Amino acid sequence: MRFGVDVSEYQQGFDFTGFDFAIIRTTDGTYRDPCFEQLLAGATAAGCDTSTYHFLRAPSEGTSIEQQVEAACGVLVDRKFPMWLDVESPAGLTIDHVTTAA
Repeated sequence: MRFGVDVSEYQQGFDFTGFDFAIIRTTDGTYRDPCFEQLLAGATAAGCDTSTYHFLRAPSEGTSIEQQVEAACGVLVDRKFPMWLDVESPAGLTIDHVTTAA
């Protein structure tokens, strides 16, 4: 079994010691996680396999799927990490929205 954690600004300063992997939030809608770089540095320093996630919002919450994908990719710049989609919104996300984001 592998031991991992997903983190965002709510875990600023997280100690990744003892974890095998970390999934770090890039964005929530078009909001960029201000702790992404710090959390990425911490996970990397601890030797974690690292991937990222985007908290997908329904377009009815104010931003299009395309705007959200652009924001999430903008955080990564030239870096390539696996990207998870966190789909929890009760505001009307459809499978088409999720497919478009993917």
